[in-house]
Amino acid sequence: DAQIGFLVVLFLLIVAGNAIVLAAIALSRERRRSRMNFFIMHLAVCDLLTGPLVVLSDLIQKLTTYWYAGDVMCRIHKFTQVSVMYASTYMLVALSVDRLDAVARPMQFSGSWLRARILVGTAWVLSLLFALPELILFRVDTQFGGPMCMIDFTETWQWQAYLTPIAITLFIIPAADAPGDDCVVSVCAENYPARFQTIPIHDLQNSSHRLEVSGRSRCPTVFPHETAFVFSSLLVSPSVPTELLNGRSSPRTESARSSSRGIIPQAKIRTIKMTFLIVLVFIVCWSPYFIFNLCQVYGAVPNTVDWMKFATFIQSMAPLNSAANPVIYGIFSTRICKYLR
Repeated sequence: DAQIGFLVVLFLLIVAGNAIVLAAIALSRERRRSRMNFFIMHLAVCDLLTGPLVVLSDLIQKLTTYWYAGDVMCRIHKFTQVSVMYASTYMLVALSVDRLDAVARPMQFSGSWLRARILVGTAWVLSLLFALPELILFRVDTQFGGPMCMIDFTETWQWQAYLTPIAITLFIIPAADAPGDDCVVSVCAENYPARFQTIPIHDLQNSSHRLEVSGRSRCPTVFPHETAFVFSSLLVSPSVPTELLNGRSSPRTESARSSSRGIIPQAKIRTIKMTFLIVLVFIVCWSPYFIFNLCQVYGAVPNTVDWMKFATFIQSMAPLNSAANPVIYGIFSTRICKYLR
């Protein structure tokens, strides 16, 4: 069966990938000083737990069909399963909020460990709270000739009332709140509007002027010299300081350009790109699951055998982001790559 094979491969990728990431962080000398590693560690723990609690559980259920562990374990299992899914999602939100503040509000960003722990702790607490209904709703019931761990709703409105809040809290709100990388492009113009003007792309390409970074400029050297800035595959019109439009580059310019003490160091921009890609993968993996299930409970999808087979495949794809995240860490984190080698 193709779906069984897919779940086996997905389980192995999730467990192996996130275990390697956690091992790399444990071996890193910067693990106690890096707040980014702190967020990645908690996100990797959530993703690692997704393997046995979500994917492996789904695999066993498809192989055995029935539930033989009793009513109490049925409720506990569903509670932990949903808690882990919420935790993985809200840990991503915590990481995104931290990166947004670091880039969009650099002068007010404290970077304190207390703030990081509060964000992570809040993510865990919210995950447990949102999963509490599973302890009440799930139970063991005899269906199709055997015991099954399930929710026994008989009315359509009951399924609508159950799935709609889950879609809002587990997908819509996190996807809407998680910031994208476009904040990097606009941060200087947003924070210092009086000193910036927008230069069209063609003017930058055809201009004989050279952009010079003066010692007085508080804007980081994000934009390339004499070129338009390409970010996240989008060609944008960067905002640059008006006082930098004349003159030639000086040694002081090159010194400022190579300095990593700007408001947005290149390393911080790299973490923003990584966060954006993690959010994008999350949306791509989870949107088919929620779109299909909401369409189903609201009557937009017919209740046929073929559609039910398609539904089980869509549900199996949802945890795919937990397998993709370790790959993203490896691409963007030089420290993790170093310790993986």
